[in-house]
Amino acid sequence: MEREKIAHYSRAYAIIRGYATFMHRIFYKRVIIHGKENIPDGESVIFTPNHQNALMDALAIVCTVSGQPVFLARSDIFKGKLVVFLLNTFKILPVYRIRDGVASLQKNAAVFDTVINVLLNKRPVGIMPEGNHGDQRKLRPIGKGVFRMAFQTQEKLKNGASVLLIPTGLDYSNYQKYNQDLLVNYGQPIRVADYMDLYRTEPVKATNELKKRLIEGMSHVMIDIQNKDYYQTMQDLRSIRESKSRKGGKRGVYEKFLEDKKMIGTLENFAVNFPDEMEKLHEEVSEYRDLLNKLNLRSWVASKPNYSFLMMLIQGVFMLLTLPLFIAGFILNYLPFKIPVLATKKVKDPQFVSSFKFVIMLIVFPVFYLILFGIYSIFISDIWTRLAAWVVTPLIGLFAFRYYVWFRKIIAKWKFSSGILKRKVEYARLRELFISINQHVSDAENRIRE
Repeated sequence: MEREKIAHYSRAYAIIRGYATFMHRIFYKRVIIHGKENIPDGESVIFTPNHQNALMDALAIVCTVSGQPVFLARSDIFKGKLVVFLLNTFKILPVYRIRDGVASLQKNAAVFDTVINVLLNKRPVGIMPEGNHGDQRKLRPIGKGVFRMAFQTQEKLKNGASVLLIPTGLDYSNYQKYNQDLLVNYGQPIRVADYMDLYRTEPVKATNELKKRLIEGMSHVMIDIQNKDYYQTMQDLRSIRESKSRKGGKRGVYEKFLEDKKMIGTLENFAVNFPDEMEKLHEEVSEYRDLLNKLNLRSWVASKPNYSFLMMLIQGVFMLLTLPLFIAGFILNYLPFKIPVLATKKVKDPQFVSSFKFVIMLIVFPVFYLILFGIYSIFISDIWTRLAAWVVTPLIGLFAFRYYVWFRKIIAKWKFSSGILKRKVEYARLRELFISINQHVSDAENRIRE
């Protein structure tokens, strides 16, 4: 796509985006969208998501908003004419950094002009203000490029219109794996027009004020653990801490996010005011983590004192009855699910794993199922039976994947229940730590509240 046309509606983009959105819903167990009402129609909008998971961060926006967002990406991925053509087709533009060479920075002027034109045409733009991705759930330092484009666009807007920065928080339950939760949290828009009077007289001060406001907005909609000494402790507590919410499904995921935000804020304050008590909590969490690793258990398994033998038996019977369906789904769908996993084994940067996996899925799935339809055509003469078999095949493949997850959870419960009898001392200590940790977090909340 030519840059001068990037602000125009693209039918090819719409078709590809529709397919990518469909696959995006398959890739993740749940995609929870919150705050979408904060996105106005027909305005100059810049989405500013936190950047932790490479291409998947941009897709989280593309697959959950209307319109056709134009994104900026680091220039080093723009290699080869075909790649450049595809990225431009998907409305992704390069942005150059100092590491790309001082001379390369001059190219940003043309890119910024294109972005400004997109915004003036009331098309959405996505910019990762942190610049590069990181593997920790915290907001890293943000650059000034987004503010430069925002103010330059604002200078050209008329009739009281304003560029709007939409702080966007992304939270993945796991960065690399299939069947995980993704929370896309859109915050309150920030009006750039409110800073223009100051910008005309003191542009540096105005930029810093807007930057401060954006940092506050982004921190509010994401998991932002700024304490370096206790980062891992707080991250572990997100899974150890008992949820107060009784809500399940997508709503429960957002409620848990709010609880985690409150807990992290409390503990960061607690670490400053009660350092000795925080250190004790840190030591307990470390011991709990080490004991989980020693027993080869996950935190969710150890969160209960015991599991109902009758319920596990019922679950086991259900698994046994549906085993033939699992076997069929597993055999027929093994390759399209496994190929992306195998293809990403040598990816050096873990934060690129899910991006490569997803892109490979986009290609492998249609090719595989088209070949499979051809095979069905050889053995099934009736067209309707053939179509039914073809449609059912990926559905039982999804069932087989969920079955595998259920199976592992049941095994984990049986292992935990049998381990209680075999290693009483260690399991008793695990439970003791779990109760103590949750009590200490509650005590910290009460002391900070007072």
